[in-house]
Amino acid sequence: MLRERIIYSRLLLVMTIAAICIISCKSSKSSRNSSRKFNQQSGAIFNNIFGAKNGLLIREWTIEDNPQRIALAMSKFGVEELLEESQREDFRRNGLRLVRVWAEDIDPLLKAFDGASSNTAAWHGQVYSWAELLRRQVKAQPIAVAVDGHVKRYKNGTFRLMLRSWTVSMEDGPRLMLQLLPQFDKPQRISIRGFRADRNVQGEVFQSFTVETLLETGFVYVLTYASPQAVWEIGKKPGDDKPKSDAASEDAEEIANSESPAIGGLGVAGPGTILPPTYGELMCRTAGRYPTRRILLFEPTIPLELFPPGIVPPSRPVNEDEKSDVAPN
Repeated sequence: MLRERIIYSRLLLVMTIAAICIISCKSSKSSRNSSRKFNQQSGAIFNNIFGAKNGLLIREWTIEDNPQRIALAMSKFGVEELLEESQREDFRRNGLRLVRVWAEDIDPLLKAFDGASSNTAAWHGQVYSWAELLRRQVKAQPIAVAVDGHVKRYKNGTFRLMLRSWTVSMEDGPRLMLQLLPQFDKPQRISIRGFRADRNVQGEVFQSFTVETLLETGFVYVLTYASPQAVWEIGKKPGDDKPKSDAASEDAEEIANSESPAIGGLGVAGPGTILPPTYGELMCRTAGRYPTRRILLFEPTIPLELFPPGIVPPSRPVNEDEKSDVAPN
């Protein structure tokens, strides 16, 4: 009887241990599944924030420097010029334009430019530190450059256009913050005492046409050189005073005959002469037998998962010509 009790107690102990092991295994398996699911979700969130789906893509085109063709193309596809009015005037005075274009119109815009001799793209993602976007080196032979309507001589340094960009959350959806900083940087002696973390933005910074703006997905933002006198009919609707195409054509013909490097909006009286280049022309235009113009395109990319529920990025509206091309059902 005692022996049977011992056997029974041992069997009960074995069954208890087995039950504990089974429960522990199930719990461990469930814990591993939860941990795996959490890691997958965390990885997806990390990729959405820091991966190749969230950040800034920069395209660069090199096109023929044809003012008439460029004016017509930008008048046709440009939605609006960015920046406030006063800052926009400073930007123009220094030979630069920043125009918003629908993302769907990028290929037609390139075609309107008659293609590009160089077409490159680079993924920049989230750029928290100042990065060099454009550069133009000046050696010992000084050159004159028009900055803010005043001509100044520069030598032994480098003109740069610096960039920073990152995603920010807004009530109506995320945006991409873009900061552009133009500067002239002279080489300096490196010393431990004089070392600073913001070395990239030392030198002469042209504060009047620095840029800080929010980029919205669904658009591409075009940065290029244009003469301060150039008139682009950006965002003008057909029927305003005269048809947009006619207005752009007339303005483009005028620009083709008169666009040249200029200091500001004032005309020049006297013998013909070549005026000093503006900052924009110096950075984005190459003179010579076959002059070219550099076009930079900022394309913000933000995944849909980062948008609040019910909010989607904008898309280009279908115009009447496109509606007429669609066959009825």
